[in-house]
Amino acid sequence: MNATELNRSPGMGAILQDQGVSFRVWAPNAESVSVVGNFNNWDGGANRMEAEANGYWYGYADNAKAGDEYRFQITNHDKVLLRIVPYAREEAAQKYRRRGKCAPFQASLATS
Repeated sequence: MNATELNRSPGMGAILQDQGVSFRVWAPNAESVSVVGNFNNWDGGANRMEAEANGYWYGYADNAKAGDEYRFQITNHDKVLLRIVPYAREEAAQKYRRRGKCAPFQASLATS
């Protein structure tokens, strides 16, 4: 199932589905966006996202699940940037605190 075939869920960042995870990010100047994470060996070609209206990008990873780490790989001209979802930082910090660890903030976490 790809993002076009999937009933697009509202929300931003990681959106947990019955199977897999949908992702949405706002990247209005991007030429392309992919979601990379431990579920696809951080491969920028594995889960490319599709452009939506107003600078939003949407994608789906059937092998992603709650707790997986991810980033958005955003390409704009000759720049390739890996971005953490800003609003997911606090969720990640809370999860690490519950484990008694300090959050590394190297990736966002797909959480429910």
